[in-house]
Amino acid sequence: MQSMDIGAWFELIFPEITADPRPGTPFPAHIKTRGPEHNPPLFWLGRALDAVEQAGQIDGFIEMTHEALGDPSAYDWDTEQRVQDVFSQACAFAWSAAHLGPPEFSSAADGTPTILVPAHDAVVAPRRIHPQESMDEILSEIAGFVEEAGAALPEAAGRILYLDTYLNLRFYAQDLGYRLELTEPLIATVRHFAGDAQIGHVLTRPFQWGNPVDSWY
Repeated sequence: MQSMDIGAWFELIFPEITADPRPGTPFPAHIKTRGPEHNPPLFWLGRALDAVEQAGQIDGFIEMTHEALGDPSAYDWDTEQRVQDVFSQACAFAWSAAHLGPPEFSSAADGTPTILVPAHDAVVAPRRIHPQESMDEILSEIAGFVEEAGAALPEAAGRILYLDTYLNLRFYAQDLGYRLELTEPLIATVRHFAGDAQIGHVLTRPFQWGNPVDSWY
């Protein structure tokens, strides 16, 4: 399959959802109406889905998205977060393919998602920062992700936390990963806790696996 734009990918993944261009509509419905032009998060998300397809794992990934979606008629805030979490996993998969080797979707013993890279004895824990009321809550969530990953990741030569940030679709360039005063605390926090846990880290802007904000592994 040739590379596809993000709208075409979402048509393939969510055929049962009607496209809706209005702001505030469910993520799958709205993204069907969007293109990658002048929108780095959606450009890189499309390329992540290309990478999953090229690895022969797109069917399994589509099953993951539908498990997260559940009943479309019951779509709510929690559903929105679960669905976007799965797309962050696709980005972690694409990053792993580009930087480590052929990856596989998997899960840790506690059921949390992982990306395995057997050729390099590496395992990646994909996580996504969710919208919060305050920066303190965001930093606390990051610390929790590191603790969770440190406990869940099996022994391997390379243990890495892949940390994506939530997508503020209308104003993403004014949010985490872009504005310095909102991004520096994220970098400092993930460096501190991941260093203490002796796991590597990759921190990205929303879905932008191709140009991480910070990494060490």
